[in-house]
Amino acid sequence: MTYPLKSIIVKSNLLIRGAGIDQTVIRGLPAKQQYGSNLRLSTILSTSDIQNLGFENLTVIQNGTPDNLGWGGIDLRGGKNVNITIKNVKVTDVTGAGISIPQFTSVVIENCTVQRIWTGISLQGGSDGIVRGNRIVNASGDGIFPQASTSANMSVTDMTIDSNYVENAEDVGIDITSLSGTPPHQRISVQRNTLENAYIRVACSQDINVTDNIIDNGYISVDSGQGRSIDITVRGNRISTSNEVGIGFYGVQDSSAINNQITMLPPSGTIQVGVSAGIWGTGVIENNSVVGSANYGIDFASWGTGRASSITIRNNTLLDFGDIWVYDDAVRDGPVLVENNTIWDRHTPFISSYGIRTDNTANAWTIRYNRVYAGTLAYISAPISTVYNNSYTPPPRPSSSRALFADDFESGDFSAWAGTRTTLGDNATILSISSPPSNYRAMFATSGNGGFEHAYTYENVSSQSGLYVGGYFYVANSGITNEGDRFYFIMLTRGGSGLAFAGWRQVGGVVKWSLIIRDGTGWALAYSDVTPLPNQWYGIQLHWVQNSTSGYGELYVNAKLVASISNKNTDYFGSPDIVRYGLAEVYNCTLTEIYSGYATISTIPVTQLTSSPPWDIDENGRVDIRDLSILGALYNTTLESLKWNPRADVNNDGVVNIFDVVIVARHFGETYS
Repeated sequence: MTYPLKSIIVKSNLLIRGAGIDQTVIRGLPAKQQYGSNLRLSTILSTSDIQNLGFENLTVIQNGTPDNLGWGGIDLRGGKNVNITIKNVKVTDVTGAGISIPQFTSVVIENCTVQRIWTGISLQGGSDGIVRGNRIVNASGDGIFPQASTSANMSVTDMTIDSNYVENAEDVGIDITSLSGTPPHQRISVQRNTLENAYIRVACSQDINVTDNIIDNGYISVDSGQGRSIDITVRGNRISTSNEVGIGFYGVQDSSAINNQITMLPPSGTIQVGVSAGIWGTGVIENNSVVGSANYGIDFASWGTGRASSITIRNNTLLDFGDIWVYDDAVRDGPVLVENNTIWDRHTPFISSYGIRTDNTANAWTIRYNRVYAGTLAYISAPISTVYNNSYTPPPRPSSSRALFADDFESGDFSAWAGTRTTLGDNATILSISSPPSNYRAMFATSGNGGFEHAYTYENVSSQSGLYVGGYFYVANSGITNEGDRFYFIMLTRGGSGLAFAGWRQVGGVVKWSLIIRDGTGWALAYSDVTPLPNQWYGIQLHWVQNSTSGYGELYVNAKLVASISNKNTDYFGSPDIVRYGLAEVYNCTLTEIYSGYATISTIPVTQLTSSPPWDIDENGRVDIRDLSILGALYNTTLESLKWNPRADVNNDGVVNIFDVVIVARHFGETYS
């Protein structure tokens, strides 16, 4: 359908449903407009208040060029918008916003693709919104922007931004920013999103959770540019960046960074820091890991909060930093508690100057119970601080009490395990497949004879109240075809009774990651929002904790939490005595075949089991020609490649390419303890 030089005007109580993306196409302008063209219109437009409006299964092409001077693709600017649903819609080539909805109540934007636009999704003032599973690519401005409505003096409240993919946002990937003079945004969750060449910003907002996002070449900024942000939680994010900061708090209040993983690459700016803690009131920086910062692990971004703040820096791990791990920036801060951190410069000799340093003579911190092995000038320099019970030796390598079992199958057999078990006609074996530094893969296959089948290897474990079981898996053939079909990669058992399962299951016609744990004599189930795909590698980790009232289970995929169950009775049958690995249980599937490249059983997360930095690919304690040779052998492999080896993907972007080579080359010749 073509509507040259006209907009489609939408009304209330209307559902516009197409035959599918790129099958039903609504085109605004007949030809692509050049930058600066004065020919402008919204492709779909409202001119009045709207309620009960839906769009599904179609493509909208405005044929504009993004310049922020024109109108949107789907542009509901006519008034208030109530109960708006946009699902499975593609919007492209828009001068303004791909999707723009002001003054909203109850909005769902789901599984849409928005590309070549100024702003991907813009929501201006309102409450009760869900933005989930969308793909926004090549935005000249913001990717997803909940913004204030100045005309209605309205902020955005009670919104969930979940499991979206944002790539190449020239301004901000996800921008949670209200405006000075309007109320702050409140109660917004930004969770499980993936950002490539984009970052997350929070400003003039309150009670915001930024959790479990994956950010490649970006960062998280929480600032007071439009008004002070209060009660911001940044938790469980995985960040890889060459920017000046991994997570930055700049003049915010009562905020925290907890359980984040930050990998710093050679910086694009002059100063680089893992976490900046310019926090008024109560600030908590806890259980984070920062690797490779060129300058500081944690600083205060020159925010002198004086006695108006109380900062706790606890249980963090910082490796291979260039100058100082915790630094006060010579400004007045306090009180600050620095305790139970691991501070380790693994270079030989050290390249860092200090482990911890205060330059402001009024800063009387408490520094205790840290392990500090860094600093050519001093481990700790804090003249008037209270310093006690710190140790100054390198951390030990993981002990057998924590890493209970590991096998990379390089023996060419299952001899490291207690044994293997298969049902009739099924197979568990080791295949030779050159993928340096590995030469073998485990293969597990069931034939699809119906009912319950299995093909797995297993290991006996002693009494443990908590376990992490993980490994890399590649599904070459999924036999799931019908509702309820399932197979599990990892299974914990006690006396033959299942305690916990992690795998795939078809639910509601869709294959999902599946987690099952015992709750007394019954079961508790949880499923992912995302759909796994065959023919690519996944790093899978099952975490199980035993307790009669607060037991729980978690399923991580590629270091991202996809399913969890909490507050259950996991104690009824006791602790596991056997770990099954492979096709631990298969139900009602046709032919199913999987591969595995590494397995581990531990009492700590698998990601903590290596003390080598990512650029030491073969983990031999030095960066040398062997690491470059491995990259050469695996060059251009991806997650979909059977020869995939995650250690060669140094920057963790899903492909072994020139960027990985550059990182290894920059660290060539370095050695590690």
